[in-house]
Amino acid sequence: MALAVCEWIEQLTGSSTQSTTHTPTRVGVIVPETASAAKVKTITERYANARVLRVPFKDWFEVVIKHDASKYYPLLMADDAKAGGGTATATAAVVADTKTASPPPPPPPLFIHPVCSRLVMAGAGTIGLEILNDCPTVDTVLLPYGGGGLTCGVGAALKALKPSVKIIAVEVENAAPLTAALKAGAPVDTVFQPTWIDGIGSPRILDEMWPLVKSVVDGTVVVSVAEVRRALITVFERNHLIVEGAAAATVAAAFKTSELQTRFGSKVVCCVLSGANGMDRHKLTHLVHEEEEEADAAAAKTGTDSGSATAKK
Repeated sequence: MALAVCEWIEQLTGSSTQSTTHTPTRVGVIVPETASAAKVKTITERYANARVLRVPFKDWFEVVIKHDASKYYPLLMADDAKAGGGTATATAAVVADTKTASPPPPPPPLFIHPVCSRLVMAGAGTIGLEILNDCPTVDTVLLPYGGGGLTCGVGAALKALKPSVKIIAVEVENAAPLTAALKAGAPVDTVFQPTWIDGIGSPRILDEMWPLVKSVVDGTVVVSVAEVRRALITVFERNHLIVEGAAAATVAAAFKTSELQTRFGSKVVCCVLSGANGMDRHKLTHLVHEEEEEADAAAAKTGTDSGSATAKK
């Protein structure tokens, strides 16, 4: 997840086929220090005028809870050669028209919350529509649970059209606040240990999301970090897809066939692979080597061939 703070300037950007009527003059994105380099690179490549600010996870999570990033605005929105160009041009036009009038103050930054924005959740809901369109017989949908925006958006859309569908939130064992909340009947603080799976997990579910989450989610499945790694590599080898840890967590949960059938009566399961921004070739290579080393170590104990590239050397 990331927090986006944008400063906008109203202008037409082209014909109606281009669909955009507002273009951000500057984009400021606040990410936790645990965010991968690959994710940050994706942001800067998508928005040439983006300024990414890394902060400690606890400070980032405070912004998520309070919906207030104002203390970071000076750092995110300070003028520089690239960001200042568009603003200077727009201001010059106003001054030329008014001669002696002072330029109008810039509009306040637009804060876009990564979880609680109803529009963000509505956008996620279109995934639910696609799932039912492609697989009408689906009875269980597995979603990676970070803050709940994706899960609630997709889940609400699915429940509206097919109430019998089970919405299952997937968490990693080192960061499973929703599982704890469902057990306690309310949000509770939990122990949070960051890992390379940086797209999901937090110390606590957001209180304002709790009513919506408990009305949409039918349960959770908790997976281990090792299971996520194994699922990620399986998706890469068998499906030729590169996904990040958060996405692979749903596949790891799908491998728990017996648990899904026993707890939720699952027969037709859909995994939502939420993205790949947190993965790059260096991390993928490291995870593959790590998996091979563990397979080799296990094979050495049993005296069998692990089948890994390392074992064949």
